[in-house]
Amino acid sequence: VINGVTVDFPFEPYEVQRKFMHSVIEALKTKRHAVLESPTGTGKTLSLLCSALSWLRNNESYLSVNVDNAMHDFEDSFTDKSTSWGNDRKTRIFYASRTHSQLRKVMTELKTTTFKNIKVTVLGSRDQMCIHPTVSKETNLSIKNMLCRMHSRAKTCHFGNRVDTCKRDASLVEMVDIEDLVTKARKLSCCPYYVARDLQDNADIIFLPYNYIFDPHTRKNLNINLYNSIVILDEAHNINKVCEEAASVSLLSSDIALAINEVTQEMQAMYNQQEDYEFYVERDYGQDELCSIKEILLKLEKAIDNLEFQGNCGSATHIGSYIFKIFKNADIDENSCQMVISVLNKISDTLSAKEGGTSKKGVSLKKLGDIISVIFSLSASDRSLADKYFKVYVESAALTKGPPLHSWDSLDTQANKNAKKVNFWCFNPGYGMSNILDSGVHSMILTSGTLAPLAATIRELNLGNPITLESPHIIGPDQVLVNVICKGPTGVELRSCYTNRDNDQYWNEIGLCLQNYLRIIPDGVLAFFPSYSALNKAVEHWKSTGLWAKLLNIKSIYVEPTRKHEFNEVMSDYCRSVSEHNGRGAVLLGVCRGKVSEGLDFINEYGRAVLICGLPYPPLLDPKVKLKKAYLDQTNRTIKLMSGDLWYQLEATRAVNQAIGRVIRHAKDFGVILLCDVKFSQKSIIDNLSKWLQPLITTKSFGSSIACIKKFFNVNNEKVQMPYSGPELEEEKSTVNLCQPSTSKVEDVGDLEATACCVPEPSPSKRPQASCFTLLDKYEEKQQEVPVANTARQCALLTQLSEQPVIQPAKRRKLKLKPLVFEDYCSGSQNATDIAHDQRLNEAKKFLM
Repeated sequence: VINGVTVDFPFEPYEVQRKFMHSVIEALKTKRHAVLESPTGTGKTLSLLCSALSWLRNNESYLSVNVDNAMHDFEDSFTDKSTSWGNDRKTRIFYASRTHSQLRKVMTELKTTTFKNIKVTVLGSRDQMCIHPTVSKETNLSIKNMLCRMHSRAKTCHFGNRVDTCKRDASLVEMVDIEDLVTKARKLSCCPYYVARDLQDNADIIFLPYNYIFDPHTRKNLNINLYNSIVILDEAHNINKVCEEAASVSLLSSDIALAINEVTQEMQAMYNQQEDYEFYVERDYGQDELCSIKEILLKLEKAIDNLEFQGNCGSATHIGSYIFKIFKNADIDENSCQMVISVLNKISDTLSAKEGGTSKKGVSLKKLGDIISVIFSLSASDRSLADKYFKVYVESAALTKGPPLHSWDSLDTQANKNAKKVNFWCFNPGYGMSNILDSGVHSMILTSGTLAPLAATIRELNLGNPITLESPHIIGPDQVLVNVICKGPTGVELRSCYTNRDNDQYWNEIGLCLQNYLRIIPDGVLAFFPSYSALNKAVEHWKSTGLWAKLLNIKSIYVEPTRKHEFNEVMSDYCRSVSEHNGRGAVLLGVCRGKVSEGLDFINEYGRAVLICGLPYPPLLDPKVKLKKAYLDQTNRTIKLMSGDLWYQLEATRAVNQAIGRVIRHAKDFGVILLCDVKFSQKSIIDNLSKWLQPLITTKSFGSSIACIKKFFNVNNEKVQMPYSGPELEEEKSTVNLCQPSTSKVEDVGDLEATACCVPEPSPSKRPQASCFTLLDKYEEKQQEVPVANTARQCALLTQLSEQPVIQPAKRRKLKLKPLVFEDYCSGSQNATDIAHDQRLNEAKKFLM
């Protein structure tokens, strides 16, 4: 019993899980919102599901808990919605996460509970769920959506026509993810997209990406009704940006020119009466409406072309309400906007129906209608909010970077040298959140492993006085090592900044850090850079200097791709390299805010260390970033929200928190976190990192960090083969674990001089046990006060030695400094018998006691 509610949990919960569930139930009992931070690996997903469903079952008499009558209730739900748990007036759970892959893990967790027989559906896009033989092959999502709507309206899709018949099939409401739902629907010859949309009315819990909730067009298209519903936003660390982007739009001169061209073609077709359709689609508009729309579009094009820039900067900034002045010049206002949107959509649907539904015309008209819809979602009474929360930024289209125009565009709109881009940007995420809260939700629950600082998140989202929680981690302090590294092995300061972007000395130092750390960290290593440009610069520099080849001699290297279709292949290769159990492992170079750092689980040996190579600040010269900072500074003078500088810093630390969370994924996991930038030593930065992490952070010299890392893996490598039991095993099942734990050992570097910062090249011979580091560790502790200049000279000398070609690895290992007794043991001699090895090990332990 937790907070007065009997909670069904698959095992005895940890204390952090009990507190988490207590907070969830408290929010639901009092109809309050909640902002709950719980580190990765603490079982927050299972806690969230069990507490919410248990509360709902205890408080809603219409929850179908009777397994024997589940099918009877399911059949009745289609004829008598008053008995359905999913009635819009009843409480449902909308469980949202960032991606469908994350939702798939949540559904896997749900299957381990006693709530297996509840009614579940998962909402996806047509891109994921369409099975029409022609429409499904369309690569452009906007066109695919348009073609689907056209076939549905014309009743020409066989799969869509069978939805009402097939949605009664019990297999469709089983706990399945999108792939399973598509497979089942394909067997039944019905459309999985429309089946899922219809099933949500009767579902107990609906899984969906959270942009489906915040995007007004998607919410409308999917008939999502949030009244009296519990909205759970898992992995909500990016929700501020999602809320802002849902209320923001951008309009290009080329969009209007293409729309004018499409309207003109339709006018010519109507005039000539020479349509060639495989099937006829009756028009819902006439020539007068076409002429009116074309006149409006021409006026809008002229209004945008006449916009003037401020000075010679090629851009101009205006208050938010300026957007309505632009559209007013085209006779579009709050009175006419709905008529304009309706006609634009009708023309778009008609154009897409040409050539049997394969025409790609009408996209620009649909886009323009969506833009007008977002802008005029601000009612006339709320126009004051436009000046408070929005800015209009006009820039030359020649200065913008984006995808090329579609190949079917018949107009050379890029030839217009006066082309402009009008941005209508929202800078208050609380505005987007209020649109959801005002729909009458029961409770909004935000949770993630990285929401800190909570106070800033709550203020930005305008959540009032929610239930809050910052959970500690369930791991012990000996399971994670967190070091701040201010200088590299040769004494060069590690500072990722604009002035160092082309500094070869800086990139060389980062490479040397990585080179040395890879030699002593077993299995898989993740290294994150502030941006793709920084990552590319590092790779380019290392390849040109030969350092890349040296890194490849230590571990396999994989780089996070920017192309979606290459990502899965790179990840598979990385996991395969780590799981080969040869002790070599691999390193994955990624980007903060990238796909690798945001939502993947690198459990056990797949993520033994994460290196953060610089704070990922947003680009300071980006106009949107500059306007956001200015907006916050101005607002902060009156309502004390937060300063622009604080927001700028939080954007960086939140991304770091998320990247750090890739390495500790369950209670038995362990790993190293290396913050390789001098700015991480600042208290203002540390205070914005996750609360559980802060007490563990220590600033170390490079040489000292080497010693600490070796000690860390000496202790924890002995635990890696321990079998899982109890709650951790259940939690681990939901994570990506492609292979068994690795048996690799830590590299023996006992033959180095204690004050040296560089680690020798690894020997291809079999590695000795990691415990041989202990003598070297003791010696190094006594040598930490050596001046940096001496250390740098020693590093340079050792680096030169390591650059010599290695012909015979065994002979090379004889080139070593021997400051200690037991040098044969420390050198990892391969001639020693197991008995002699154990004797030396015991002697070494006695020596250290």
